Amino acid sequence: MYHGGDVYRPVWRPKHTDEIGVVVQREGVRIWNANTRKTLKYLRRNKIVEEEFLDLTWSPDGKRLILGSNQNNLQLWDAASGKKVTVVGKHDAAVRRVMWLPGDKVVAFSDRGTAKVWQLGSRAAIQSWKAHEKTLRDAILGPKGEWLVSSGADKRIKIWRTSNGSMLKEFCLGSPANSLQFDAKRKWLVAGTQDGRIYLWDTKDWRQVGFLRGSYSSFMGIAFHPKGTSMVAGHRTGQLWHWLMEAP
Repeated sequence: MYHGGDVYRPVWRPKHTDEIGVVVQREGVRIWNANTRKTLKYLRRNKIVEEEFLDLTWSPDGKRLILGSNQNNLQLWDAASGKKVTVVGKHDAAVRRVMWLPGDKVVAFSDRGTAKVWQLGSRAAIQSWKAHEKTLRDAILGPKGEWLVSSGADKRIKIWRTSNGSMLKEFCLGSPANSLQFDAKRKWLVAGTQDGRIYLWDTKDWRQVGFLRGSYSSFMGIAFHPKGTSMVAGHRTGQLWHWLMEAP
């Protein structure tokens, strides 16, 4: 499948096993069928203000999307019509990561490292906290939506309770973590760093349970096999590193 710009942030659509949403640089967001390779919907950016979408998250029923943009806002879109429903709210900088929370809420992390939570029904901002003192690198949602994990250019990984925004745990690394991921069973938290290292922690007690050394260049993305038997990591050099692993 070919697109006119860089393609990033692919996210499978819940309850639609063959559909996926992707952010396309200089275009917008496309929803396409992975089997037929056809675009189903095209969510267009506002070219007049040089809008770029930076991230997307699906509602649990797969009917709506939240898009984060470089215009410092979050937008609610309808997947069936491909139309924008409303602007949920404004952030303090470009919205780098968005995640759907239980209770029809959404959390968004800005480039400035600020986390903010909105209630979608009222579009009211109900929580806000400073997650990182420097630029955000990545953020992911924990099992059952009970906590969040974020990483920043401040070389820290932090775990946050979604109930009140309080910090549960913090890891200090020698280099920023560009990519965060969970294994298929969500028993391991994995981080790939800018200096070519991969760290693994047990999500029960946050003990470090593994360390992998790649090279002296950045790991940019991590993915696990659904059975947890192997892990791949994308490298800035254009290589894909592959490890065989004992399933947790």
